[in-house]
Amino acid sequence: MSGMELEYVDSDPIPVDEEVFNQATSLSRILLRRVNDLEPGHWFTFEEDDVCIRIKLVLKLTDVKQLLFTNRNGMKALQKSFDEMVYFLSSGAVKPLNHEDVFSSAYANYFNGIVKSFDERAKRAADEEQEAEKEREEQEAAKAKAITEAKALAEAKEEAERIRLEEEKEARLERARLEANKEENINRVKELTLVVHGLNIGAWLKLPSNEGVLEECKLAVKLAAADKMIFVNGTEVKIGEYNTEQLVQLLVAGEAEIQEAGVEFEDILAQVVTKLWVDRNKSYDDLTGS
Repeated sequence: MSGMELEYVDSDPIPVDEEVFNQATSLSRILLRRVNDLEPGHWFTFEEDDVCIRIKLVLKLTDVKQLLFTNRNGMKALQKSFDEMVYFLSSGAVKPLNHEDVFSSAYANYFNGIVKSFDERAKRAADEEQEAEKEREEQEAAKAKAITEAKALAEAKEEAERIRLEEEKEARLERARLEANKEENINRVKELTLVVHGLNIGAWLKLPSNEGVLEECKLAVKLAAADKMIFVNGTEVKIGEYNTEQLVQLLVAGEAEIQEAGVEFEDILAQVVTKLWVDRNKSYDDLTGS
């Protein structure tokens, strides 16, 4: 193609919408007018790199068309020409604030911050109180459970001890019964039966305690109709409860002893021995009155 003659072709200009051009021009003029109308003291928001700050127009140099802005602390934050300000306003990087609402806005933000902080503290306090109450309830429940379990354990031990003592007493009485039923003890059983019948309130004996050891005690209650005798120790603590047959069997087996505590007892014993001596040769019919 080198050395070839070039041909020129006339073409019509690309049509441009005059209305659009006029709108853009009008928009630019409107923004420029707004910039020209700015006065020191006006507040704006300036956003750059996702950081938004508040700035205040403190100096407007109309002759050199420069604007100087400071932050809340009065330090220089921005300096732009009028044309640059037009660009920042059109792009939204700088947005004007109604200077009359600055105080109200700041106060509202401050007040809302206080309210929010108060609500957060109140909620935190309520949550802490609720947690403390829950912990107290858990502690009370655990305490109640421990008391219930301890009480149940104590009752179980007490019941087991009662059963053990009852079984030991039954075993002791059974041994005494077997000993008293021996043929060589028949007369002694008769003799001691009369002695036991003659015991009065206050008579002292030695009876087996809970541990099986003979302990001094006295006859505190005697119910002849029910054939029941209750014995207590020197501190009035119950030692045992027996009927005539049981007490006689214990005496025969050596599991109990009658203490010679006074003349009254010796009189009773003498009367029994004398009666046995007198009645030794009497027949059954004489003794029974048949």
